[in-house]
Amino acid sequence: MRSFFFIIFTLFILAAPCPCQAVPVTDLILDRALFIDGPENSEPSGLTIKNGTLFTVSDKHDSTIFKLQLSAGRAVMEPYLTFSAPRINEHSYTANHDFEGLTCDSQGNFYIASESRFRILKVSANGTDASWVTPNLKSKGAAAGLFRKTNAYFEGITLIRPGLFLLCAE
Repeated sequence: MRSFFFIIFTLFILAAPCPCQAVPVTDLILDRALFIDGPENSEPSGLTIKNGTLFTVSDKHDSTIFKLQLSAGRAVMEPYLTFSAPRINEHSYTANHDFEGLTCDSQGNFYIASESRFRILKVSANGTDASWVTPNLKSKGAAAGLFRKTNAYFEGITLIRPGLFLLCAE
């Protein structure tokens, strides 16, 4: 199954309002665009780099973190880690977790943003442990003016420092 997804391999700085300091703006340059071959119904969503390797999740595969194997003309999603996210007994518009963003820490643990659960899932470096590390954040996001459209919720995540994440909403 091929998914269209492009990867930018150029060092860039993204200009955004930041209370910490002024950031110079650099134009983005597309290095290459690649089709990604992956499992049936794969929809890569989010990227992180761990030890020089790219990893992604698919919002249609609730139990797998994929490694992206790159070549000159294509990328291949290969299952890297399988895990089991704890079930949550709460109302949701979908049965799946709809994983979108992905980041990791210096110990190799992964953190995944769940669009449908409004939570962050921590997956241990070896995949044996998975736990929700935040409560449902929907009300906090809505109070900040986010989530005004259906299925336009969490899309991206980055780890700023231990215990502090930056989440991006559509």
